[in-house]
Amino acid sequence: MKKTVVCRMVFALCLSTLFFQYVGFAEESKNPFLKENSPREELREKTFRGALDQPACLTFEYNRVDGFKRQDESLDEAIKEVIKHFNARNVSELQTYFHPRLKVTKTAIRDIFSSIDRVYKIPFEVSVFRLWLVNNPTFTADGVLCDEGLIRLFPLYGHPLQTHIWLQLMGQKELGRIFLTLVPLTAEKNIPGAVKGVQGVEWKIGAFHIQQWTHREKDYMAWTEEALQAEKKGLKEAAFIKYDLATKLSDGGPYLQMIVRDEILKAQKGVMEKSAWETEIKKQLKDWTILYLASILARDGAGIVIRIEVPKELSSKELHENCRTIGRELDKKPWFEEMGGIKCSIVVKGEDPTKEGVLGSIYMGKDEFSGKQKKVSPLKKF
Repeated sequence: MKKTVVCRMVFALCLSTLFFQYVGFAEESKNPFLKENSPREELREKTFRGALDQPACLTFEYNRVDGFKRQDESLDEAIKEVIKHFNARNVSELQTYFHPRLKVTKTAIRDIFSSIDRVYKIPFEVSVFRLWLVNNPTFTADGVLCDEGLIRLFPLYGHPLQTHIWLQLMGQKELGRIFLTLVPLTAEKNIPGAVKGVQGVEWKIGAFHIQQWTHREKDYMAWTEEALQAEKKGLKEAAFIKYDLATKLSDGGPYLQMIVRDEILKAQKGVMEKSAWETEIKKQLKDWTILYLASILARDGAGIVIRIEVPKELSSKELHENCRTIGRELDKKPWFEEMGGIKCSIVVKGEDPTKEGVLGSIYMGKDEFSGKQKKVSPLKKF
C-alpha cells in the first residue's frame, strides 16, 4: 500500500505569545520519504552515531565567535542570519526563513516586532541562549528530555533531525526568550533564503514562540520566592497571585516545557485552589457581580483582572469611579499590600466574560486609590 506524508499548517495568536508551527505527519519511522524529510541525514548520523533509532536530545555550546561552525557550517550560517535579521528588524529577509507552508506574511512579522516593542522597548538585542539537536526517528511529537531532565522539548512531526534554539531577547529592562525550531529542507528554486554549506539544502523555521522571562526585572524564581514569603505571612491571596505570575514566566509554550513549572503549580495549589481564590475575592467585593478574575503582569508589579457584569453601558467617568472604588475596597485588605494594581473591565449581556469586552478596560495602580474616596451612587455602581 502506498504511504503518504500529510502536511498541515497551524497558526495561532495567544494573549501574551505569538507562535507559528509547521507540522508534517508520517505513518511510521520506516518512511519512504526519509530522504525528503531529512536531507541532512549525514549530520544526524554524525551527531547521534550508534543510536539513530532512539529519540534523543543533545545540548551544544554556542559562542559569538565560532557559533556552531565546528559542528555544521550551513546551520551556523542560518542561525546567524536569523539573529541578524531579528536585530535589524528586517521583515523581508526574516520572512524568507519561515517554512514556506506556514505562509507567514510580512504583516505577521511586523506584529511580532510590535509585540516585542511593547514589552522590551527599542532597541533590543537577540542572541543564542541555548541550542539543542534533536533526533526524532519515530517522526512523532513526543517530548524528549534534555539538560539532565530539566527541559522537555517537543519535536515537529515528520522530521527526524531538528534544531531547537532558545534565543535570549534583551530589552531595555526586561528579558525574554524566543524559541525556534529549524528543520532542514531540500532547496527549491522558487524558495528564497537558501544558505551556503551543503548543496541544495536550507534550514527553515518550523516553530516559533515568544516567552516573557522577566517582569519588573524579576524572573520566575524571584516571583516564586516572593510567593513563598507571602505564604509565610499568611497572605494566601497574594501568594496565589505571585505563584501564578511565576507559572506565566516559566511557560515555554507548546514546544518547550520547563519541568520546574510543575513544582510551581503544585506549590500554588498547596496554598489554595483557583476556585477558592476566586470565591475569597468575590466575598471581599460582594457589592459587585464578578464574572471573571485572573492574575496579571501589571505595570506596577503583580495585579488582578476583574471583569464585572453591568446592566447597561457606562461612561468612561463612571468606569473610572467604580474601578477606583473597587481598588480602595481591596486596599483595605492586608494581602493587597503585595499588589501593584488592578485592571477593571465591564461585561454586558451576551459577552464572553473570559475575553475583553467591546467597552474595553482600564488599569489603575495603587497610587490612584489614594485620597478621599468619591461617593458613587448606587445607580452608578456595577
